[in-house]
Amino acid sequence: MQVRRSAAIVGGVALMGAWLASATGLIPGQLEPAPPQPRASATSGGASLDQEVRAQAARLRDRLHRAPNPQPAGRNPFRFESRRPALDRVAPSRPAVVEAPAAPVVTPLPVKLEGLAEREVDGAKKRIAILSIYTEIFLVAEGETLNARHRVKTIGADAVELEEIATGAVTRLAIR
Repeated sequence: MQVRRSAAIVGGVALMGAWLASATGLIPGQLEPAPPQPRASATSGGASLDQEVRAQAARLRDRLHRAPNPQPAGRNPFRFESRRPALDRVAPSRPAVVEAPAAPVVTPLPVKLEGLAEREVDGAKKRIAILSIYTEIFLVAEGETLNARHRVKTIGADAVELEEIATGAVTRLAIR
């Protein structure tokens, strides 16, 4: 095995050396490109070529005059405008109603149920939920608070119910 490997390395180095040696033997000015061959063109004289060019130019002008004119763009993507400009310009006929401020919107935390575990405490089995919020891992049992907002209500065989402390809303997390 060692002999084959050594032979392969030596052979590869020899090929690389031969390739580099052949590349250094060429001098850029030594190879001259072949002169271009003149191409023969069939023309019947300068007058007929001039007439043909003028005829094609006239046909092109005629086609351009018959082509439809481009329409201006209907919108400018770099300028913000409302989609209902006529309604925005009309003044409201009645005074605006001031509404009471809405309840603050509570965004749910991205809590994921990573797993469930059981342990035996005093002869009884106690379930523990393994939850993650972003990059933090929490091991919680029933009745414990996850953070200042959530409390673990129940832990089932494949799901956990979290109760939001402020509102009492229950969120069910299942193992996927």
